[in-house]
Amino acid sequence: MEETPEKQTGQIDQSEQTEPLISNYYMSLTNGQGSIDDGAYFAAGFMGFVEDKYFEELSNDYGYKHLSKLPVWADCGGDEMWVVIPKYEDSEIIVRAAKDINLDSGLSFKAGDEIVRASEALLLFADSKDGKSNIEITVKTSRSTYSLKPVTSFEGDQIHLPDNIWNISEYKARKEDKTEILGDWRWEGENGQALKLSISESKNGNDTGDSYFMAVESIYPGRDPGLGGPFGGSLEVDGNKASYNLSSSEGKALTDFEYQVEGDSLILRFIGGDPFFSLISKGDSISFKATDYFNKKDPESSAQPAIAIAYESYVETIGVNGIYTGDAPERVASVLGEPLEKPFGDTRYDYDYEDGAYEEKIMVVFADYGVKYIQATTKTENGKLLSEDFLDEFQGGVYRAREELALEMDLLSSLAFVANDDSVLVVEKRIDDSGEINRAYMVQSIYDWTVSRGWNNELFADENKFIKVDGLRAIEDQ
Repeated sequence: MEETPEKQTGQIDQSEQTEPLISNYYMSLTNGQGSIDDGAYFAAGFMGFVEDKYFEELSNDYGYKHLSKLPVWADCGGDEMWVVIPKYEDSEIIVRAAKDINLDSGLSFKAGDEIVRASEALLLFADSKDGKSNIEITVKTSRSTYSLKPVTSFEGDQIHLPDNIWNISEYKARKEDKTEILGDWRWEGENGQALKLSISESKNGNDTGDSYFMAVESIYPGRDPGLGGPFGGSLEVDGNKASYNLSSSEGKALTDFEYQVEGDSLILRFIGGDPFFSLISKGDSISFKATDYFNKKDPESSAQPAIAIAYESYVETIGVNGIYTGDAPERVASVLGEPLEKPFGDTRYDYDYEDGAYEEKIMVVFADYGVKYIQATTKTENGKLLSEDFLDEFQGGVYRAREELALEMDLLSSLAFVANDDSVLVVEKRIDDSGEINRAYMVQSIYDWTVSRGWNNELFADENKFIKVDGLRAIEDQ
């Protein structure tokens, strides 16, 4: 971090000086420890390296998490995310280009040009890959002016700021490669017993990058809870230690491990908590091999789903296996075939794809005018039905329910693809009672969503409930 000394803008008449008011945001982010005499001019921090397509989403998330409002944010080029929170209520933040900047959006700034101003909080994305910041941040108050140029120089895997800036950094070191613990792992015993782990990135909790989801399937009479499975829970990693928190219909377990990845092996060593994987005494360990080692790749990883979801521009609606809202029962039967059974008569048709890799199902519900509601469901972690091909035609808005709303519905996540008033696709992901990942892909009109859930275009635009996201990010997060 490069800084310039404090610049006094003029002498202040002490007889007229009033007690400065400290910002509530500053107090909150310093955990109430900040004060007039704390020696800091303002609070600032490095938030990590971010792809530009996630700038707005992460800025909004930070604002609601820490400020309960949307902060001012600015793309200044680069992928280094910084936050600035003034100490006093009369502060003003001014950002200028320290060198010529050309943005992907087409905007450009000459050295010295003003880029953005803010008062209560500012998030920005800058660049210092050559060791020199491309911007200068100035915080002005009625008493002083202080400027700095943010640079990501690390010592001991920590960001360092001058002593007169309260450090509120919340970053994770840049990872060039995929996290080594992610993937599918397998243990096999001498008598045909087997254990399988599937460790994937998690979008739950604070989503810091150290929170994962681990599904466990056991095929032997061990001491671990949840025989059979698969059962899933959160895996929180801190350095070489990991805590597995499992909650299922079979019970709950919280187990602490030390882990080590050596080549194609993942070694888990029991260090406390509930016994798991037949590990009872501290120091007991079990070694898993990457599934490629056994040449037994999970067939789901390459299997094609039996259900395809697409936006058909010529009918301006989202279709599931070629059927659309408004279709007559006769057309549905001609495309999908007659249901094997009709327990609901012609008000609902159910189709099971038992041979499908993801245990896919389609439910079609009819009204007087034709198809009212289509729901496709899958099971297993890999049971994703939306691909990037979906986005080739789809030009509508994409929204993700905020965590609070998803939790209210007991969901891992909820996404809405709003094509138009007549066609909305909602994707919901949850864990069922057996610990399996289930996904539901539901298509109906905005009117029917309003009747069934009270969801409408105004709600999707409510940033307290939903956040607009990039389509590719949504495809990844489904």
